[in-house]
Amino acid sequence: MKPVRRPLLAIVACIATLAFLTVDFHDMRDLPGPAQAHADDDDGGRGDGRSRSRRGFDRRGDDGPTLLRPWRKRKARVRRAARRPVVQAQYEPGMLIASGLSDGTLSALGQRGYVIVERHAQGQGRILLKLRVPPGSSLEAARQELRAAEPRALVDLNHYYRPDSLECSGRRCLMRQISGWPIGEGPAACRPTAPIGLIDTRINVKHPSLAASRITLLSLFDADIEPSGAHHGTAVAALLVGQGAVPGLVQGSELVAIDAFRKGDVATGFDLARAIEMLVARGVPVINMSLSGPDNAILAAIVAEAVERNVLLVAAAGNDGPRAKPVYPAAYPGVIAVTAVDSGKNIYRRAARGAHVDIAAPGVNVWTAASVKGQRPRSGTSFAAPFVTAAAALILSENPGFGRREVEIVLQNEANDLGDLGRDDVFGWGLLDVRRVCAG
Repeated sequence: MKPVRRPLLAIVACIATLAFLTVDFHDMRDLPGPAQAHADDDDGGRGDGRSRSRRGFDRRGDDGPTLLRPWRKRKARVRRAARRPVVQAQYEPGMLIASGLSDGTLSALGQRGYVIVERHAQGQGRILLKLRVPPGSSLEAARQELRAAEPRALVDLNHYYRPDSLECSGRRCLMRQISGWPIGEGPAACRPTAPIGLIDTRINVKHPSLAASRITLLSLFDADIEPSGAHHGTAVAALLVGQGAVPGLVQGSELVAIDAFRKGDVATGFDLARAIEMLVARGVPVINMSLSGPDNAILAAIVAEAVERNVLLVAAAGNDGPRAKPVYPAAYPGVIAVTAVDSGKNIYRRAARGAHVDIAAPGVNVWTAASVKGQRPRSGTSFAAPFVTAAAALILSENPGFGRREVEIVLQNEANDLGDLGRDDVFGWGLLDVRRVCAG
Protein backbone atom coordinates (compact mmCIF):
# COMPACT_ATOMS: atom_id res chain seq x y z
CA MET A 1 0.00 0.00 0.00
CA LYS A 2 1.39 3.35 -0.98
CA PRO A 3 2.02 5.89 1.82
CA VAL A 4 -0.50 8.76 2.01
CA ARG A 5 0.98 12.16 1.30
CA ARG A 6 0.68 14.93 3.89
CA PRO A 7 -1.26 17.35 1.55
CA LEU A 8 -3.95 14.68 1.06
CA LEU A 9 -4.24 14.19 4.83
CA ALA A 10 -4.71 17.92 5.27
CA ILE A 11 -7.51 17.96 2.70
CA VAL A 12 -9.29 15.02 4.41
CA ALA A 13 -9.00 16.73 7.78
CA CYS A 14 -10.43 19.95 6.35
CA ILE A 15 -13.41 18.11 4.85
CA ALA A 16 -14.09 16.34 8.15
CA THR A 17 -14.00 19.66 9.97
CA LEU A 18 -16.49 21.20 7.55
CA ALA A 19 -18.80 18.21 7.88
CA PHE A 20 -18.67 18.56 11.65
CA LEU A 21 -19.57 22.22 11.45
CA THR A 22 -22.51 21.69 9.10
CA VAL A 23 -24.37 19.30 11.43
CA ASP A 24 -27.36 20.93 13.14
CA PHE A 25 -27.04 19.38 16.58
CA HIS A 26 -30.14 21.23 17.81
CA ASP A 27 -32.30 19.61 15.17
CA MET A 28 -30.98 16.08 15.70
CA ARG A 29 -33.42 15.75 18.56
CA ASP A 30 -36.20 16.07 15.96
CA LEU A 31 -35.11 12.95 14.06
CA PRO A 32 -37.69 10.17 14.28
CA GLY A 33 -36.97 7.54 16.87
CA PRO A 34 -38.41 4.03 17.18
CA ALA A 35 -41.13 5.13 19.64
CA GLN A 36 -42.11 8.41 18.01
CA ALA A 37 -45.46 8.67 16.21
CA HIS A 38 -46.53 11.38 13.80
CA ALA A 39 -49.98 12.80 13.30
CA ASP A 40 -51.63 12.27 9.96
CA ASP A 41 -52.08 15.89 8.94
CA ASP A 42 -51.26 18.27 6.12
CA ASP A 43 -47.82 19.03 7.53
CA GLY A 44 -46.45 15.54 7.08
CA GLY A 45 -47.05 14.62 10.67
CA ARG A 46 -45.12 17.42 12.37
CA GLY A 47 -47.71 20.13 12.78
CA ASP A 48 -45.06 22.87 12.54
CA GLY A 49 -45.13 23.61 8.82
CA ARG A 50 -42.10 21.52 7.84
CA SER A 51 -42.26 18.77 5.27
CA ARG A 52 -40.48 15.45 5.59
CA SER A 53 -38.20 13.85 3.02
CA ARG A 54 -38.31 10.20 2.00
CA ARG A 55 -35.42 9.46 4.37
CA GLY A 56 -37.24 10.90 7.34
CA PHE A 57 -35.18 14.10 7.64
CA ASP A 58 -36.65 17.59 7.56
CA ARG A 59 -36.44 19.62 4.39
CA ARG A 60 -36.13 23.35 4.99
CA GLY A 61 -36.77 25.76 2.21
CA ASP A 62 -36.00 29.04 3.95
CA ASP A 63 -33.41 28.39 6.64
CA GLY A 64 -30.31 28.66 4.40
CA PRO A 65 -27.13 26.63 4.89
CA THR A 66 -26.47 25.03 8.26
CA LEU A 67 -22.78 25.94 8.39
CA LEU A 68 -21.78 27.01 11.91
CA ARG A 69 -25.45 26.95 12.99
CA PRO A 70 -24.64 25.57 16.49
CA TRP A 71 -22.96 28.91 17.23
CA ARG A 72 -25.76 31.07 15.89
CA LYS A 73 -28.09 32.82 18.30
CA ARG A 74 -31.45 31.13 17.87
CA LYS A 75 -34.65 33.13 18.05
CA ALA A 76 -36.81 32.39 21.03
CA ARG A 77 -39.91 30.44 20.12
CA VAL A 78 -43.12 32.36 20.70
CA ARG A 79 -45.64 30.16 22.44
CA ARG A 80 -49.22 30.90 21.54
CA ALA A 81 -51.61 31.00 24.40
CA ALA A 82 -54.03 28.10 24.33
CA ARG A 83 -57.53 29.17 23.38
CA ARG A 84 -59.74 28.51 26.35
CA PRO A 85 -63.17 27.12 25.61
CA VAL A 86 -66.07 29.44 26.40
CA VAL A 87 -67.78 28.18 29.55
CA GLN A 88 -71.46 29.07 29.66
CA ALA A 89 -73.03 30.04 32.96
CA GLN A 90 -75.11 27.28 34.51
CA TYR A 91 -77.43 29.35 36.70
CA GLU A 92 -78.64 32.88 37.39
CA PRO A 93 -76.21 34.61 39.75
CA GLY A 94 -77.52 35.69 43.13
CA MET A 95 -80.89 33.95 42.73
CA LEU A 96 -82.65 30.92 44.23
CA ILE A 97 -86.04 29.47 43.39
CA ALA A 98 -88.28 27.89 45.98
CA SER A 99 -91.70 26.31 46.38
CA GLY A 100 -93.57 25.59 49.61
CA LEU A 101 -92.11 28.27 51.89
CA SER A 102 -94.53 29.38 54.61
CA ASP A 103 -95.41 33.00 55.35
CA GLY A 104 -93.54 32.80 58.65
CA THR A 105 -90.39 31.56 56.94
CA LEU A 106 -90.67 34.27 54.27
CA SER A 107 -91.00 36.93 56.95
CA ALA A 108 -87.88 35.66 58.71
CA LEU A 109 -85.99 35.48 55.41
CA GLY A 110 -86.98 39.07 54.64
CA GLN A 111 -85.40 40.18 57.91
CA ARG A 112 -82.25 38.28 56.92
CA GLY A 113 -82.00 40.26 53.67
CA TYR A 114 -83.70 37.93 51.17
CA VAL A 115 -85.79 39.72 48.53
CA ILE A 116 -88.70 38.22 46.58
CA VAL A 117 -88.04 39.09 42.93
CA GLU A 118 -90.89 37.13 41.31
CA ARG A 119 -93.77 35.02 42.52
CA HIS A 120 -96.04 32.63 40.63
CA ALA A 121 -99.17 30.99 42.02
CA GLN A 122 -99.14 27.21 41.72
CA GLY A 123 -101.87 24.68 42.34
CA GLN A 124 -103.00 23.67 45.86
CA GLY A 125 -102.18 27.09 47.29
CA ARG A 126 -98.43 26.87 46.69
CA ILE A 127 -96.32 29.81 45.55
CA LEU A 128 -93.27 29.50 43.31
CA LEU A 129 -90.76 32.18 44.28
CA LYS A 130 -87.58 33.63 42.88
CA LEU A 131 -85.45 35.06 45.69
CA ARG A 132 -82.40 37.29 45.66
CA VAL A 133 -79.97 36.14 48.35
CA PRO A 134 -78.47 38.66 50.82
CA PRO A 135 -75.32 40.51 49.71
CA GLY A 136 -72.17 38.60 50.61
CA SER A 137 -73.98 35.27 50.95
CA SER A 138 -72.98 32.40 48.67
CA LEU A 139 -75.74 30.60 46.79
CA GLU A 140 -74.88 27.26 48.36
CA ALA A 141 -74.96 28.70 51.89
CA ALA A 142 -78.26 30.42 51.13
CA ARG A 143 -79.74 27.24 49.70
CA GLN A 144 -78.77 25.29 52.81
CA GLU A 145 -80.25 28.03 55.03
CA LEU A 146 -83.60 27.87 53.24
CA ARG A 147 -83.69 24.10 53.37
CA ALA A 148 -82.94 24.16 57.09
CA ALA A 149 -85.62 26.78 57.71
CA GLU A 150 -88.30 24.80 55.81
CA PRO A 151 -87.20 21.15 55.34
CA ARG A 152 -90.30 20.22 53.32
CA ALA A 153 -89.89 23.04 50.82
CA LEU A 154 -88.17 22.68 47.45
CA VAL A 155 -85.20 25.00 47.00
CA ASP A 156 -82.63 25.12 44.20
CA LEU A 157 -80.49 27.33 41.98
CA ASN A 158 -82.24 29.03 39.08
CA HIS A 159 -80.52 26.88 36.47
CA TYR A 160 -80.21 27.87 32.81
CA TYR A 161 -81.56 25.76 29.93
CA ARG A 162 -80.67 26.16 26.26
CA PRO A 163 -82.00 24.97 22.90
CA ASP A 164 -80.45 21.71 21.69
CA SER A 165 -79.48 22.56 18.11
CA LEU A 166 -76.44 23.18 15.95
CA GLU A 167 -75.99 24.89 12.62
CA CYS A 168 -75.16 22.52 9.80
CA SER A 169 -74.63 22.48 6.07
CA GLY A 170 -75.43 19.94 3.42
CA ARG A 171 -77.75 19.08 0.60
CA ARG A 172 -81.45 19.66 1.00
CA CYS A 173 -82.92 16.68 2.79
CA LEU A 174 -86.35 16.41 4.35
CA MET A 175 -85.16 13.34 6.26
CA ARG A 176 -88.68 12.40 7.33
CA GLN A 177 -88.94 9.49 4.92
CA ILE A 178 -86.55 7.32 6.98
CA SER A 179 -89.18 7.14 9.72
CA GLY A 180 -92.03 6.49 7.28
CA TRP A 181 -93.41 10.02 7.39
CA PRO A 182 -95.28 11.02 4.21
CA ILE A 183 -93.92 13.99 2.26
CA GLY A 184 -96.38 16.56 0.99
CA GLU A 185 -99.60 18.31 1.81
CA GLY A 186 -103.27 17.55 1.37
CA PRO A 187 -104.16 13.83 1.18
CA ALA A 188 -100.50 12.84 1.58
CA ALA A 189 -100.14 14.55 4.97
CA CYS A 190 -100.97 13.13 8.38
CA ARG A 191 -104.31 14.16 9.85
CA PRO A 192 -104.53 17.02 12.36
CA THR A 193 -104.19 16.13 16.02
CA ALA A 194 -105.15 17.48 19.41
CA PRO A 195 -103.32 20.67 20.48
CA ILE A 196 -99.55 20.34 20.85
CA GLY A 197 -97.64 22.35 23.43
CA LEU A 198 -94.27 23.89 22.59
CA ILE A 199 -91.82 25.43 25.05
CA ASP A 200 -89.09 27.10 23.04
CA THR A 201 -87.68 30.44 21.93
CA ARG A 202 -89.72 33.12 20.16
CA ILE A 203 -91.61 32.12 16.99
CA ASN A 204 -91.86 34.28 13.89
CA VAL A 205 -95.54 33.67 13.13
CA LYS A 206 -95.23 35.86 10.02
CA HIS A 207 -92.84 33.41 8.40
CA PRO A 208 -94.31 32.19 5.07
CA SER A 209 -94.29 28.61 6.38
CA LEU A 210 -96.29 29.59 9.50
CA ALA A 211 -98.48 32.49 8.38
CA ALA A 212 -101.47 30.19 7.75
CA SER A 213 -100.82 27.81 10.67
CA ARG A 214 -102.93 27.61 13.83
CA ILE A 215 -100.57 28.95 16.49
CA THR A 216 -101.64 30.21 19.90
CA LEU A 217 -98.95 32.25 21.65
CA LEU A 218 -98.96 32.43 25.44
CA SER A 219 -97.08 35.22 27.17
CA LEU A 220 -94.72 34.42 30.02
CA PHE A 221 -92.99 37.79 30.45
CA ASP A 222 -93.93 41.44 30.65
CA ALA A 223 -93.78 43.47 27.46
CA ASP A 224 -90.64 45.28 28.61
CA ILE A 225 -88.60 42.05 28.73
CA GLU A 226 -86.41 41.79 25.63
CA PRO A 227 -87.46 38.63 23.75
CA SER A 228 -85.32 35.72 22.70
CA GLY A 229 -84.22 35.05 19.14
CA ALA A 230 -86.61 33.45 16.66
CA HIS A 231 -84.26 31.00 14.95
CA HIS A 232 -84.86 27.91 17.07
CA GLY A 233 -88.54 28.32 17.93
CA THR A 234 -89.52 29.10 14.34
CA ALA A 235 -87.64 26.05 13.03
CA VAL A 236 -89.27 23.66 15.52
CA ALA A 237 -92.74 25.17 15.02
CA ALA A 238 -92.49 24.87 11.23
CA LEU A 239 -91.36 21.27 11.54
CA LEU A 240 -94.53 20.52 13.52
CA VAL A 241 -97.26 22.58 11.81
CA GLY A 242 -95.63 24.40 8.90
CA GLN A 243 -97.16 24.66 5.44
CA GLY A 244 -95.85 25.25 1.93
CA ALA A 245 -92.09 24.93 1.52
CA VAL A 246 -91.83 23.32 4.96
CA PRO A 247 -94.76 20.91 5.23
CA GLY A 248 -95.40 20.27 8.90
CA LEU A 249 -95.52 16.78 10.31
CA VAL A 250 -99.09 17.34 11.53
CA GLN A 251 -100.39 20.25 9.45
CA GLY A 252 -103.64 21.77 10.63
CA SER A 253 -102.98 20.95 14.28
CA GLU A 254 -103.11 23.75 16.82
CA LEU A 255 -99.75 24.68 18.32
CA VAL A 256 -99.85 26.27 21.79
CA ALA A 257 -96.45 27.89 22.16
CA ILE A 258 -94.66 29.64 25.02
CA ASP A 259 -91.44 31.59 24.65
CA ALA A 260 -89.76 30.67 27.95
CA PHE A 261 -86.42 32.11 26.87
CA ARG A 262 -84.93 35.54 27.40
CA LYS A 263 -82.38 37.54 25.46
CA GLY A 264 -79.47 35.28 24.56
CA ASP A 265 -81.78 32.26 24.20
CA VAL A 266 -81.49 31.17 27.83
CA ALA A 267 -84.38 29.91 29.94
CA THR A 268 -84.28 29.53 33.71
CA GLY A 269 -85.71 26.74 35.84
CA PHE A 270 -88.20 29.23 37.28
CA ASP A 271 -89.52 30.11 33.82
CA LEU A 272 -89.62 26.51 32.57
CA ALA A 273 -91.64 25.49 35.61
CA ARG A 274 -94.14 28.28 34.92
CA ALA A 275 -94.39 27.35 31.23
CA ILE A 276 -95.10 23.66 31.93
CA GLU A 277 -97.77 24.57 34.48
CA MET A 278 -99.45 26.96 32.04
CA LEU A 279 -99.70 24.30 29.32
CA VAL A 280 -100.89 21.61 31.75
CA ALA A 281 -103.55 23.99 33.09
CA ARG A 282 -104.84 24.49 29.51
CA GLY A 283 -105.22 20.73 29.09
CA VAL A 284 -102.52 20.39 26.40
CA PRO A 285 -101.87 16.62 26.17
CA VAL A 286 -98.39 16.65 24.53
CA ILE A 287 -95.53 19.10 25.16
CA ASN A 288 -92.36 19.39 23.09
CA MET A 289 -89.22 20.65 24.85
CA SER A 290 -86.24 20.85 22.50
CA LEU A 291 -83.96 22.16 25.23
CA SER A 292 -81.66 20.90 27.95
CA GLY A 293 -79.82 21.84 31.13
CA PRO A 294 -78.92 20.52 34.60
CA ASP A 295 -81.05 18.74 37.17
CA ASN A 296 -83.21 21.08 39.23
CA ALA A 297 -85.41 20.25 42.20
CA ILE A 298 -88.23 22.64 41.25
CA LEU A 299 -88.28 21.54 37.60
CA ALA A 300 -88.19 17.87 38.62
CA ALA A 301 -91.26 18.34 40.83
CA ILE A 302 -93.21 20.16 38.10
CA VAL A 303 -92.33 17.47 35.56
CA ALA A 304 -93.38 14.72 37.99
CA GLU A 305 -96.76 16.40 38.52
CA ALA A 306 -97.32 16.72 34.77
CA VAL A 307 -96.42 13.05 34.25
CA GLU A 308 -98.80 12.05 37.04
CA ARG A 309 -101.55 13.96 35.21
CA ASN A 310 -100.89 11.86 32.08
CA VAL A 311 -99.29 14.68 30.09
CA LEU A 312 -96.82 13.42 27.47
CA LEU A 313 -93.53 15.28 27.78
CA VAL A 314 -91.06 14.89 24.91
CA ALA A 315 -87.55 16.32 25.23
CA ALA A 316 -84.27 16.42 23.32
CA ALA A 317 -81.68 13.96 24.66
CA GLY A 318 -78.88 16.51 24.28
CA ASN A 319 -75.95 17.33 21.99
CA ASP A 320 -73.03 17.26 24.44
CA GLY A 321 -71.52 14.07 23.02
CA PRO A 322 -71.60 10.34 23.72
CA ARG A 323 -69.70 10.62 27.03
CA ALA A 324 -71.68 13.50 28.47
CA LYS A 325 -73.78 13.25 31.61
CA PRO A 326 -77.57 13.04 31.18
CA VAL A 327 -79.36 16.34 30.64
CA TYR A 328 -82.75 17.48 31.82
CA PRO A 329 -85.71 17.47 31.46
CA ALA A 330 -85.01 14.52 29.10
CA ALA A 331 -83.53 12.36 31.88
CA TYR A 332 -86.45 12.77 34.28
CA PRO A 333 -88.67 9.69 34.76
CA GLY A 334 -91.71 9.72 32.49
CA VAL A 335 -90.18 12.08 29.91
CA ILE A 336 -89.58 10.65 26.43
CA ALA A 337 -85.94 11.42 25.58
CA VAL A 338 -85.29 11.61 21.83
CA THR A 339 -81.91 11.13 20.15
CA ALA A 340 -81.03 11.92 16.52
CA VAL A 341 -79.93 9.87 13.51
CA ASP A 342 -78.87 10.81 9.99
CA SER A 343 -80.29 9.68 6.64
CA GLY A 344 -78.21 6.48 6.84
CA LYS A 345 -79.76 5.70 10.25
CA ASN A 346 -76.42 6.33 11.96
CA ILE A 347 -76.40 8.00 15.35
CA TYR A 348 -75.73 11.73 15.30
CA ARG A 349 -72.09 12.12 16.30
CA ARG A 350 -72.85 14.64 19.06
CA ALA A 351 -75.94 12.94 20.48
CA ALA A 352 -75.97 12.03 24.15
CA ARG A 353 -76.15 8.40 25.18
CA GLY A 354 -77.33 6.64 28.28
CA ALA A 355 -80.11 4.82 30.05
CA HIS A 356 -82.40 7.83 29.70
CA VAL A 357 -82.50 7.65 25.87
CA ASP A 358 -85.88 6.29 24.75
CA ILE A 359 -86.15 6.55 20.97
CA ALA A 360 -84.38 7.86 17.86
CA ALA A 361 -85.76 10.11 15.11
CA PRO A 362 -84.42 12.04 12.10
CA GLY A 363 -82.21 14.86 13.35
CA VAL A 364 -79.36 15.55 10.91
CA ASN A 365 -79.81 17.98 8.01
CA VAL A 366 -83.50 18.31 8.73
CA TRP A 367 -84.93 20.90 6.33
CA THR A 368 -87.03 23.48 8.13
CA ALA A 369 -87.78 27.21 8.34
CA ALA A 370 -85.18 29.91 8.91
CA SER A 371 -86.03 32.72 11.33
CA VAL A 372 -87.17 35.43 8.88
CA LYS A 373 -87.94 33.71 5.58
CA GLY A 374 -86.76 30.79 3.53
CA GLN A 375 -85.50 27.45 4.76
CA ARG A 376 -82.26 25.81 5.84
CA PRO A 377 -81.00 22.43 7.10
CA ARG A 378 -80.61 22.08 10.88
CA SER A 379 -79.08 19.34 13.02
CA GLY A 380 -79.44 18.28 16.62
CA THR A 381 -81.67 16.34 18.97
CA SER A 382 -83.85 19.49 19.05
CA PHE A 383 -85.10 18.64 15.58
CA ALA A 384 -85.56 14.94 16.29
CA ALA A 385 -87.89 15.58 19.26
CA PRO A 386 -90.74 17.10 17.15
CA PHE A 387 -91.02 13.88 15.13
CA VAL A 388 -91.81 11.93 18.31
CA THR A 389 -94.07 14.71 19.63
CA ALA A 390 -96.10 14.64 16.42
CA ALA A 391 -96.31 10.83 16.49
CA ALA A 392 -97.47 10.88 20.12
CA ALA A 393 -100.15 13.44 19.28
CA LEU A 394 -101.37 11.25 16.41
CA ILE A 395 -101.61 8.20 18.66
CA LEU A 396 -103.58 10.14 21.27
CA SER A 397 -105.96 11.53 18.67
CA GLU A 398 -106.65 8.08 17.30
CA ASN A 399 -106.99 6.59 20.80
CA PRO A 400 -108.63 9.19 23.11
CA GLY A 401 -108.69 6.76 26.04
CA PHE A 402 -104.93 6.22 25.98
CA GLY A 403 -102.74 7.49 28.78
CA ARG A 404 -99.08 8.40 28.68
CA ARG A 405 -97.88 4.84 29.22
CA GLU A 406 -100.05 3.40 26.43
CA VAL A 407 -98.61 5.91 23.96
CA GLU A 408 -95.09 4.97 24.99
CA ILE A 409 -95.86 1.29 24.39
CA VAL A 410 -97.11 2.03 20.86
CA LEU A 411 -94.01 4.07 20.07
CA GLN A 412 -91.82 1.30 21.43
CA ASN A 413 -93.58 -1.49 19.54
CA GLU A 414 -93.58 0.39 16.24
CA ALA A 415 -89.91 1.47 16.41
CA ASN A 416 -87.37 -0.18 14.11
CA ASP A 417 -84.64 -1.72 16.24
CA LEU A 418 -81.16 -0.28 15.65
CA GLY A 419 -77.83 -1.07 17.28
CA ASP A 420 -77.83 -3.83 19.90
CA LEU A 421 -80.83 -6.16 19.94
CA GLY A 422 -83.61 -4.61 21.99
CA ARG A 423 -83.33 -1.35 23.86
CA ASP A 424 -79.84 0.15 24.10
CA ASP A 425 -78.23 3.34 25.37
CA VAL A 426 -77.51 4.66 21.87
CA PHE A 427 -80.84 4.36 19.98
CA GLY A 428 -83.22 3.56 22.83
CA TRP A 429 -86.07 1.46 21.47
CA GLY A 430 -84.92 2.18 17.93
CA LEU A 431 -85.91 4.47 15.07
CA LEU A 432 -89.39 6.01 15.14
CA ASP A 433 -91.70 4.45 12.53
CA VAL A 434 -95.05 6.15 11.83
CA ARG A 435 -96.22 4.13 8.84
CA ARG A 436 -99.03 2.57 10.86
CA VAL A 437 -99.50 5.59 13.13
CA CYS A 438 -100.07 8.12 10.35
CA ALA A 439 -102.76 6.78 8.04
CA GLY A 440 -103.02 10.06 6.10
